[in-house]
Amino acid sequence: MTREVSVVETSADPPRSRLSPSAAPVFALGAAVVVLGYLLVTVAASVPAAGRELLSDLLTVPAAASLAVAAGRRARTPSPWQRTWQGVALAGLSWTLAEGSYAVITHLLQWVAAPGLPDVFYLLAPVPLAVGLLRVPVGPVVPGARLRLLLSGLVVALGLFFVTWSVVLPAVTTRGTSMLGRVVFTAYPVLDAVLLTLAAVALVRAGPSTRGRLALLTLGVLCYFGADGAYNYLEALGRYASGSVLDVGWIAGYLLMALAALVREPDRPDGADRPAASADTRGHRADQRALAVTSVVVYLPTAAAIAVAVSWPGRLADPVLVVTGILLLVLIGLRQVLLTVDNGRLTHDLEDQVVQLRRRGDEFRQLADQNSRVVAAVAEGVFGVDPDGRITFVNPAAAQMLGRAADQLVGAREGRVLHDHEAVPAGAGCPIGLALSERVPVDTVADVFRRADGTTFPVELAVGPILLGDRLSGAVVVFRDVSARRAVERMKDEFISVVSHELRTPLTAIRGSLGIVASGVAGDLDQRGTRLIEIAVRSADRLTRLINDMLDIERIESGAEVMRFAAWEARSLVEQAVEGMGPTAADHRVEIVVGPVAGTVQADGDRIVQVLINLLGNAVKFSEPGGRVEVAVGSSGAEVVFRVTDHGRGIPGDKLETIFERFEQVDSSDAREKGGTGLGLAICRSIAHRHGGRIWAESRPGEGATFRLALPASDPVPGTGSSVGTVAGLV
Repeated sequence: MTREVSVVETSADPPRSRLSPSAAPVFALGAAVVVLGYLLVTVAASVPAAGRELLSDLLTVPAAASLAVAAGRRARTPSPWQRTWQGVALAGLSWTLAEGSYAVITHLLQWVAAPGLPDVFYLLAPVPLAVGLLRVPVGPVVPGARLRLLLSGLVVALGLFFVTWSVVLPAVTTRGTSMLGRVVFTAYPVLDAVLLTLAAVALVRAGPSTRGRLALLTLGVLCYFGADGAYNYLEALGRYASGSVLDVGWIAGYLLMALAALVREPDRPDGADRPAASADTRGHRADQRALAVTSVVVYLPTAAAIAVAVSWPGRLADPVLVVTGILLLVLIGLRQVLLTVDNGRLTHDLEDQVVQLRRRGDEFRQLADQNSRVVAAVAEGVFGVDPDGRITFVNPAAAQMLGRAADQLVGAREGRVLHDHEAVPAGAGCPIGLALSERVPVDTVADVFRRADGTTFPVELAVGPILLGDRLSGAVVVFRDVSARRAVERMKDEFISVVSHELRTPLTAIRGSLGIVASGVAGDLDQRGTRLIEIAVRSADRLTRLINDMLDIERIESGAEVMRFAAWEARSLVEQAVEGMGPTAADHRVEIVVGPVAGTVQADGDRIVQVLINLLGNAVKFSEPGGRVEVAVGSSGAEVVFRVTDHGRGIPGDKLETIFERFEQVDSSDAREKGGTGLGLAICRSIAHRHGGRIWAESRPGEGATFRLALPASDPVPGTGSSVGTVAGLV
């Protein structure tokens, strides 16, 4: 018996977790060259039969060795495939010994006796390979699947043995073959069929990550099976000749199995990263596919055995066939019992899953009903929108505030209903459009909604996008009507304005009188009287500043203060502010350093200078003597950002927002120790909002603070530039 495989050189590198990525393509190219070369030699009429036979025998040993080496290297790497490659490596070693001993016996010793030592190794090779195929990591394995697969392989083996012994073997017997020879002759196709069955079932169960190498393994076993089958048939007829085209089947079989060991694929079983429930479901589906394939493979040889028994009943007198037939029936019965048990377990599992699904469905319905009741009970308005801005649900509070029925709102575009525009803008000014386009939550912002009768009302709203993985399914909007609060705020502002105006006149008279007394016009004062008058003057000045600030912020927020917008170079605004703060910085022995300044803003220059002076004043006030304050301006998209940084005590994180509220200070002692009314930053924020800008603070306690003012950018003014340098130095 002759096997022939091409010579393949394997790498001598030390074992690694993965073979070289170029090993598989190079090996495949070399294998293709060897196979094509052998085919050309076998069909060439000029090559004598002895030469072809010698070439066939010379190729088989290194080819089988390449399989043993490639699989052996894989088997040395710890992975879920390790046991499979161990079985393949042992099979390759056995085939190598078989091919080597066959070549030595045939060509060196020139023995023709069969069966012999090579047949021992040939018949041993399928055993470890079958074990390896049973251990292929194809993901979750359903209990009993491997036992069913083993029984299926045994049924196939006995069916083919029955057919071969009763149909093909008589032709061999007429040629004087011994009993041992007949057994060996019958064993070859039987074992090959078992291997092919195991490989095919593993391929059917395989997932995407393992399908490539299993396809190569299955194709290699198929080539080997085809060559063995053709050899047995031709040998039975006495027509087989070594060195023919038929021998390429063994060559291709060895090479394909070796190539499977070289393929670079993940060594993780399919479904290893899936949830347990998903992996279990996938395992059942794969097992059902494998069951369908094995049923076809099992019943074909069984049907053939039955057909032979019916066609030639006289041959059933052979004790071997009787025993084989009984074993075949017993194994088929065991397999069927196992299938029945597995089907019962599967049915029970499916029933449990149905019960669990019903229970979860009930829980989901209860949860949905509970959430619906919670949303309906909320006093704030709540509604949802899809990615296109269409309203998907609305709670009763929202419908009432909007003056519409819920069914009138659901399905309508949010922009059309609430803002009288058709589409959802994806830019600034539309919080819902921003949340949908940027997929980020929008915190509480002010907006104006429109009722069904056309009237509008102010609201505060928050928008949260709904993301299912990477897919945007919509957004949830929560809003409240702040009309009553705004009315109270207006009343408060009006009250403060009236009181401030009423206080300003007598306060002016008081301040004037104190100034006259302090100047000595009304008579000289002793030291104690002078000190009391100075305290009264300072208090009157502070009260005057407070009243002026209160009137200032009321005019800005009410819109009574007219903003005179023009294009201003940031450099000019910074220079005015730094120049105005120069004396104060010198008094505190603080240096103001101007960094890079660039950009042009559309703004009321006096008001922006007021903001910068306020920010610089706070920075100087809270800096230690000898410290420095930095100011810089840069462009950021459609904005120009002013930055004022100090290196003082810093601001706690919970105060970074509240310091912009009225009468808010970091510490209650600040008003007493540092002076100030607590309205400066509130005025800064109001001015920034009137400009369509924003202001915020960044700080870490003990590391200073940075205030940023962002204003809309404008076209640059011709003939201007930027400045960098120190404006106020230490004194």
